[in-house]
Amino acid sequence: MSDPDEITVDVLVVGAGPGGLAAAETAASRGVSVLLVDAEGDIGGNAAFSTGYAAFAGTSLQVEQGIADSPAQLLADMRAEFDRRREEYPEAVFDEAVAARFATESAAAYDYLVDLGFAFDRIVSRPRQHRIDRTVVLSDPAQFRDVFARRLDELGVRILPHRRARELTTDASTVTGALVEGPGGTTTRVRAVRGVVLATGGYQASAELRARFRPDLDPTSPHPGLDGNLGDGQLMAEKIGAQLVNMRMVPEVVLVASRLVEDCIAVTEDGERFHDEAGPEHERLVALRRLPGAIAYYLCDSRTAAGKAQLLADMPGARKQFDTLAGVARGIGAEPAVLAATVERWNAAVGAGADPEFGRVVFPRDGVGIVEPPFTVAPMVVGTNISSGGVRVSQDMQAFDAAGSPIPNLFAVGDCTGSINATVGLGGLHLAAGITLGRVAGRGAAGG
Repeated sequence: MSDPDEITVDVLVVGAGPGGLAAAETAASRGVSVLLVDAEGDIGGNAAFSTGYAAFAGTSLQVEQGIADSPAQLLADMRAEFDRRREEYPEAVFDEAVAARFATESAAAYDYLVDLGFAFDRIVSRPRQHRIDRTVVLSDPAQFRDVFARRLDELGVRILPHRRARELTTDASTVTGALVEGPGGTTTRVRAVRGVVLATGGYQASAELRARFRPDLDPTSPHPGLDGNLGDGQLMAEKIGAQLVNMRMVPEVVLVASRLVEDCIAVTEDGERFHDEAGPEHERLVALRRLPGAIAYYLCDSRTAAGKAQLLADMPGARKQFDTLAGVARGIGAEPAVLAATVERWNAAVGAGADPEFGRVVFPRDGVGIVEPPFTVAPMVVGTNISSGGVRVSQDMQAFDAAGSPIPNLFAVGDCTGSINATVGLGGLHLAAGITLGRVAGRGAAGG
């Protein structure tokens, strides 16, 4: 059956990642009709396949564990991260009002996820990024797909997969909906009576946009996430006069999931560790590039390879498996005794809960190091991170035009916005801010 020529709905949400899902659920909970469209075949976006780290401030979980935190402390950490990023991106923008809205409402967003049925494993200490232990880890990131699918079905939200919004429609300066392309090239005009929420993600998969905004970098280098992250929201908003900020911010990183790094070490061609593997992303990149040829490898054992197979599969580069550590050493060109000693020191550090070599504080959750063969090695590969640029928004997540005035009925959230994404290197903000500010956008689009 072909799509209808026209659909009328109260709220149209474009993109089914964390921000779009929270916006759709929040709007529908207020009794308005919601249509959710997404270019992929299923909801959840990148989040459903992610590390599952999310940073909220002042959560009930922190209180239970005696951790004192506050929105002001999270905001201070975001400011510090922004100041660091401005060294590389002096033109960067940080909207303090949006950041404060996120920080203030983040604890309620955590409770919101718990009430929906989300389960969290633990709090991960990341003192090099967050001065307070506030980063929670989802027990299974696929909950973004499964939990929200059930909830949106209960609320009667209509979901159309494999649909890509191509153009916003307007009446004078007011956004009235969008033209949505379906399978076979059919186009449906969606009329959104109350508002449109753009939640289409970043543009790291678009070689065209990367070449446009970062001509100094290889536009075809590997990137994390889905191939559908093509900057649709940014392009549609730009076409009607929305203000885009931080579009040049397409950071280079070593492509590896934080959840995987918990159980790995990184070694040189000589078989030696050379940095805090779980430290800040930018330090990881600097450490790698200091090595001859920028060559190094991640090493894990069979338990990690089995338990985190998808995260390993998502890494670029050829992975190899060896029955022994001596085989690993020969495979990377190291002396077997050197690599064996490196692994022995690491396993001792895991057992002691302290890393005297590099000060790492994130260890395998089970307290066991690299012990069970076969062993897997994967090259450390530099690629493009999730882009940080997008629509500039108000603290209510309403899109601004080029003059800094709100665009009626247009909201944006998540990685297609640029207002606070200059700080996402702090860690855990993609998911947490998407959910927190997605709820704000959903309330705004539904009418307050």
